[in-house]
Amino acid sequence: MVIVNEQFASTYYPNHGAVGQRLRLNSSNGPFAEIVGVAKQSKYLNPLEPPLEYLYLPMAQNPTAAMTLMLETEGPAAEVAGRLRDLVQRLDAKQPIYAVRSMQEVYDVMVKQRMDIIREIIGALGFLGLALALVGLYGLMTYSVSLRYREIGIRMAIGADRSAMIRMVLKQGMALATSGIVIGLLLSLTAGKLTAAIPGGRYFNSPLVAPVTLALLAMAALGAYIPARRASQVDPNTVLRQE
Repeated sequence: MVIVNEQFASTYYPNHGAVGQRLRLNSSNGPFAEIVGVAKQSKYLNPLEPPLEYLYLPMAQNPTAAMTLMLETEGPAAEVAGRLRDLVQRLDAKQPIYAVRSMQEVYDVMVKQRMDIIREIIGALGFLGLALALVGLYGLMTYSVSLRYREIGIRMAIGADRSAMIRMVLKQGMALATSGIVIGLLLSLTAGKLTAAIPGGRYFNSPLVAPVTLALLAMAALGAYIPARRASQVDPNTVLRQE
């Protein structure tokens, strides 16, 4: 007899109940086993794993040289470990016991530590992406303003004020940067669903929104202001002759 999980039942027996069905174990020539129950779907190896087909066999039907014994305790698990060792030693003095841990310790080692590493990697990549975005935004704004030297020269030649030209460039540059930041925030809401799937992760880290947004806006303003100020100080006749 065998017990399968819900994913196993829905995958191999989608049109009729799995209970009562027979299947071969290990290979096409293996022994038959009858499905006697369907267990609730669970996570088996990793909290981020997709639904897996899983089956359970009784110890008498599937003997193994090593096994893991799981006990549910009413008190602290550490207090039960010593009594459990003594009991096993009385039953069989040659029976080794190792890796006695509570489920919390197993979770910390197999899941929490791995998830902490994943979160640290995601955080490091996020800060790297932010740094690249700041440098790239500054370079983009600088390049876009440099392409407008002729326009700025013409405007100043017909009487435009230097401060007015700087304000115009800043206004246009900040409008472009603001639209990009808004799009990035919308995409981050979608990407937040992925981080929320990680144990201990958050859907959207609101406290970081303001400083990151201000940093991007400040870099965009700096990238627009410096070349705009430089262009406004150039003699319009010189700019027009160069073009």
